[in-house]
Order: sequence, then structure tokens, then C-alpha cells
Amino acid sequence: MNEKLNDFYQYAKIMVSHNIAHLDLDDIVENGLYLRSGGKTMRNYGSCSYLCVENDPRLKSAAIAEIERSGTQLSASRAYMSHPLYSTIENKLNTLFGGHVLLTATTTLGHLSALPVLVERGDLLLVDQQAHSSIQLSAKVVAASGAEVKVVKHNNVEAIKQALEDGQHYRKIWYATDGVFSMYGDLAPLNELRDLLEQYPNFWLYIDDAHGAGWRGQNGKGFVLGEHDLHDRTVVAISFSKCFGVAGGGLVLPNQELYQLVRYCGPAFSFGGPLQPANLAALNASLDLFMSDEIAQLQGQLFDLIEYFNQCAAEQGLPLIAATSSPIRFIAVGNEEVCSKVINKLMGRGIYVNIGAFPAVGKGKSGLRIALNISHTKQDIDVLCREIAICMNEAINEAMLEQEGCYTENVLLKAFNKEISCENVIKKIKSSAWSQMRVAS
Repeated sequence: MNEKLNDFYQYAKIMVSHNIAHLDLDDIVENGLYLRSGGKTMRNYGSCSYLCVENDPRLKSAAIAEIERSGTQLSASRAYMSHPLYSTIENKLNTLFGGHVLLTATTTLGHLSALPVLVERGDLLLVDQQAHSSIQLSAKVVAASGAEVKVVKHNNVEAIKQALEDGQHYRKIWYATDGVFSMYGDLAPLNELRDLLEQYPNFWLYIDDAHGAGWRGQNGKGFVLGEHDLHDRTVVAISFSKCFGVAGGGLVLPNQELYQLVRYCGPAFSFGGPLQPANLAALNASLDLFMSDEIAQLQGQLFDLIEYFNQCAAEQGLPLIAATSSPIRFIAVGNEEVCSKVINKLMGRGIYVNIGAFPAVGKGKSGLRIALNISHTKQDIDVLCREIAICMNEAINEAMLEQEGCYTENVLLKAFNKEISCENVIKKIKSSAWSQMRVAS
């Protein structure tokens, strides 16, 4: 077992030992508002279904009707045949996203279909340090095919520009990144990247907007395409499992030639299974909802909650990594063991949040990953932020009695390289006790 895999395994065992990861749920209550696991009933802050449309009766009715009409599956690769709803849906997606959209079974399979055929020998693929794991996995396939792959520091436009200056001998230079980053909830520097597209004719962008599509942009076209129309040297990957209430992903390609290239030659597309009839019917109904006036109201509800959460987090002194407008919120804790204890305490108080830990984030940079959605209320957020402050304070104090090292605000700042503050959370801890706790940096 290599070192990174071993570290991953050890951290996973810590989280499982605290009963905060790899949960087998006992029940899902009130359409996902609450979860039951291990005898606990918890308010759910771990669902990335930001607009909660999976419970819309129109989606349910469409799925049920399609099962009655054509059964539970069409068992054939799309390389052979596609269900009739595919063409209907892709035409709607073309209108919504303003490109040539290839519907894929998942976003991950979309990456594994697109990147290995788009990035060729003689190209350079730059991968953002915090790009989603599925992009990094696809980059390994690209590297195995003979293209050069390099990792660049997170959102570092200067590093990308330097690579472009030094890399004029490459046929194409691709930069693969996220639009909305799935852990910290921070955003890609789209304006600066757009400028680089105009300056360097061999520069191409590949952006995963899985966590931006739906809640942002007119009719849910997303963070990336809501800010700028599709450039002719940009590919955008999207997900329907976050905001659209159904499984599936898509690739927004700038022209028909690239659409056909990925459709005909993408390995995961040609040799993988399709979305099934009920899923397709629900997605078709979901797109009708998103292309109506209703969606703007749902988006507005979510924006209000995000703004309110940022305000409450500041009032409680929570070390929020990025106070952006995205529904993913990340509260820095640092040490994986301490973070696990914080979440375990929250679960005991009826609150479920995700843990963000290695390898999704760096070692010693763990935190609480909170997904906001429109099922939450302002009262929920008041309670959530207050309980987080209490549980963080308790876990830190307990850890100081058990561990050597030091856990200070300065160490936390260094670990995350962010201007954050945890003064209010840790104010009850005596300064003489700091040396009893460690956060890896």
C-alpha cells in the first residue's frame, strides 16, 4: 500500500470509528429533512440537493409513468442505441446551457469520457490543486496516454499564465478546474481565466460546474455559464444530482465536432451504461421546471439563506473559509481527530454535517462541510451556528487534555493559509492550556 493510500485508509478509519462517515442510514424522514442512523434522528445539513426539487410531484409522476410505459431499464450502451427521451433532453439542454450538450450517466463518467479524447499527446494539462477527485482521476488516464500533466496551486492565475508563456511549443494547454469548489465552496477566477483565453490562442478551459449548475444563473445555467457565455475553447461539465433532483451529468461542448468526438470515442461513454427510463423522465420534467419562471424564486430563497448563514457564522466567530455566495460552507477545524469529535458531538445533538478531510482537503485542514438548501430555515441556521460553536469549544478543550502540541489561532491560520478567525469559538480556553493540543500544518 503506497503512502497516500495508507494515509487515506487511516483517516477513513478514524472517521468510521467516530460513526461520522460511511453511514448506513436506518431511515430518511420527511423527504430528507431528517436522517436516522444509529438510533439518532438528525437534521440533515449534508444534502447537496440545493433546491430540493427531487420531491416535486411532477418529477415523481413522470418517473412512475415512464416505468409503466417502458420498464425499469433499457440495457444497452448508447454506442448502440439511446432511449427516445435522450434527444428530447439534449435539445432542451442545448437551449438552457448554450452549447452542444452530451448527457452522461454521471459527471465522473463524463470526465472519463471527455478528457482522454480531448487532451492528446503533445498537449499539456494543468490541473488545479483542489479540482474534484474525479478530474484528478481522469488526469491520470490522460497522463497514461502520453500527454503531460502538471498540478498548479489553487486558483493561481499567475502560475497558469507562466505555464502559458513557457508552453508555446505545446499544441494545446488545458486548465482543468472546478467552477464552485466542492469542499471550501470558493469560486474559480472566471474573469481572469476568460482574459487568458483571449490572450493565448492555444489555451483551453475544462471546468467542472457540478456544484454551480442549477442554483446560479438564469434558469439554472450555472455559475460558469451564468457569468460568461460558452467560449469556443471551453468545455463545461455539469451535474443534475445537485440541483435538478435526478442522477446524471452532462458535458457542454462548444461545437458539434467535439460533441461527436466525445460521444463516439469517449471510453466511459461508449462502454458504460445509460441513464434509465425513470431517471430520464424525471430529468425531462425537471428541465421544464428550470426553464420556467418558478426557478428564480427557489434560487432567491437559497441566496437569502446563504447570506444569513454567513452573517450568523460571523456573529458566532466561526472560522468560515470562504464567505462566498455558494451553498457549500466550510468551517475550519484542522486536526482530523478533533474534527471527527466535533461532528460526533453535533450528531448527538441532532445535527448532521459532512466532514471535509484528507484526501478531499490537505492533511491537517479538516473541517465541517455544510450544504445549505431551501428546506432549511433561518431558525435552523441560528441553531446550527450556535451548536457548532458549542461543539467546537467542547472538542478543543477535551483534545487539549489528550494530545501534545499546540492549537492556536495562528496555527489554524497557517494550516489553511486563509484570513480567518476563531477567536469567539476558542475564547473560553485558557492560554496556558494551548500547548496540550495539536493541529497538523
